Amino acid sequence: MTKQVTTPCTAPLLIRYRPVPARRPPKGGGAEVKFGESGLVSRVVRRTAGDVQGVKNKKILIAAIAVAIFAGLGAAIAVVLSRGGGLRYQTQAELLKGLPADAKAELTARGKQLAQPLTCQNMPEADLSRLLVRCTGTTTDRQQVQVFGSALPERKAEYYTILVAGEPLVKNASCLGADCKGD
Repeated sequence: MTKQVTTPCTAPLLIRYRPVPARRPPKGGGAEVKFGESGLVSRVVRRTAGDVQGVKNKKILIAAIAVAIFAGLGAAIAVVLSRGGGLRYQTQAELLKGLPADAKAELTARGKQLAQPLTCQNMPEADLSRLLVRCTGTTTDRQQVQVFGSALPERKAEYYTILVAGEPLVKNASCLGADCKGD
């Protein structure tokens, strides 16, 4: 690009401008040159070593936040998976033995007192893939109590229902009594 400059003492001069290629600023700081559409320098941005260090610090901060988020998600998934870690009762005999105490604790927590211990028996439909127990009894105010417990080992799921005077007190709960403190 050529530009004509006139000075008061001399004849017109022709000054030729050449675009200067952009260079990256040195790592410790320097200047960044911006070129306009005409190819001439339009702006010079000065960078200091502190600016470059600030960019590095931001990258480190972003990476640390990303790691913390992934670690938090991993921990949350581990907690969720560990909560459903298995059955309380692995066999029909264990369910038959443990259900009366759990049902009594649940009834007591809900303000219902048993007149005598529950009587439990295996249900005829029970097999290895479906553990089923039924308990019966009465409360101190002479209301009929029925407790149904089922466990599905393949799904690692348990379900409990308590009926008092034919009305559901607990329906398809995953736990009873003291086992429910965390649920």
